[in-house]
Amino acid sequence: MGIKSTPINLFVRVNISVFKDQGLLKRLGPQRLQTLMALSFFMNENGYCYPSLNVLGKILGLSSASVSARIRSLVCFQFNGKPIVVVIKGTRNQRGLWQNNQYQILPNSGVAIFGQTTVLGGTETDLTDADKDFINNNY
Repeated sequence: MGIKSTPINLFVRVNISVFKDQGLLKRLGPQRLQTLMALSFFMNENGYCYPSLNVLGKILGLSSASVSARIRSLVCFQFNGKPIVVVIKGTRNQRGLWQNNQYQILPNSGVAIFGQTTVLGGTETDLTDADKDFINNNY
């Protein structure tokens, strides 16, 4: 399975205050930052994303095992005493196959998609219905 092409009008936003002024960029370090950005390419307006380790590996140029280790590091990381990403473990489907893990990039990460604005303690969204439909149908 290949990686889906992304329309050119999709954007990931970072809150400069959180990353620069509050020090998240320095604390994350390059590997966790790169992994957070790769996850964010698949997030919906609520921060949920569920790319496979294989797809993330292709984007990052890493093995699935290396991606898994990076995600563990990101999930264990806390900023201002709170996680910035949580994992929802995949379960077995009716055929006994494992489903992908799902991840949620939390608002205190300072990362948002489309017209979503990160604010301390939550998010505000100005996504259009077309944006929401695209996200729900493609991610």
